[in-house]
Amino acid sequence: MQLYFKISFINPIKLLLVGLDAIAQNEDGKIRILFIFDGSNSMNAQWGNSSKITIAKQLMIQTIDSLKMLENVELALRMYGHQTRIAPGRQDCSDTKLEVPFAAAKAKSSSI
Repeated sequence: MQLYFKISFINPIKLLLVGLDAIAQNEDGKIRILFIFDGSNSMNAQWGNSSKITIAKQLMIQTIDSLKMLENVELALRMYGHQTRIAPGRQDCSDTKLEVPFAAAKAKSSSI
């Protein structure tokens, strides 16, 4: 039996900064967490004293650091909006790519 739920760190402006979009526990007890990261041009906008992308990276690093010592956790990273050339007035969030496939949190924490 697999369990699924969604946890998100949400920017009050509307933008999803970092999402633990899917968490599943397999029959073998492993927990798989897929991070979805917005790498689009809109993340270059300011939020407080930093850019949204800087804040999102910091949040994701803190979250990964809190998970990397757990034996039964696997992590992966999917990004979107990061492969299209930035053009003034144009944003493309339709591109998406699994940048880091699922692997043990200890092994992949530095890759993500």
